Amino acid sequence: MNCKEFYFKGEENLDIHVYKWSHEEIEPKAVVQIAHGMSETAIRY
Repeated sequence: MNCKEFYFKGEENLDIHVYKWSHEEIEPKAVVQIAHGMSETAIRY
């Protein structure tokens, strides 16, 4: 499983931090998006 970490600019010109996990040998069956609160961290999930 590969994890890429990157940022992109949101509508208000703020950086949005993203983690993208993928596996290059397996065709995806679904997409999961997790949006958490300010006191959480994406790594926890």
